[in-house]
Amino acid sequence: MTEKLKPCPFCGSEAKPVFRGRVNYVVCSNEEECWCGMTCPVTTPEEAARIWNRRTNAKKLVAMFSVSDEQVRRMVDDAVSAAIDDCMEQIRKAVDE
Repeated sequence: MTEKLKPCPFCGSEAKPVFRGRVNYVVCSNEEECWCGMTCPVTTPEEAARIWNRRTNAKKLVAMFSVSDEQVRRMVDDAVSAAIDDCMEQIRKAVDE
């Protein structure tokens, strides 16, 4: 593997390449605590490294989009209410036809 592996984008731990014959992938060395997943199995170590290194910094994304539990509840309630309203409107139209 020629490309240097970046740390895990979720926990910052060292990345660990796994080579199993024709199947190559990369996992987080902190597998027991991180659970970030792995790159999909590919045929070459270089492709596995390229895919792993392409993953984004998840910590930055979570911080950028973090919302409170109450905000999440409100968004879900609004989405469900809108879906119910749309469904009821379709039922009304179907009954009127």
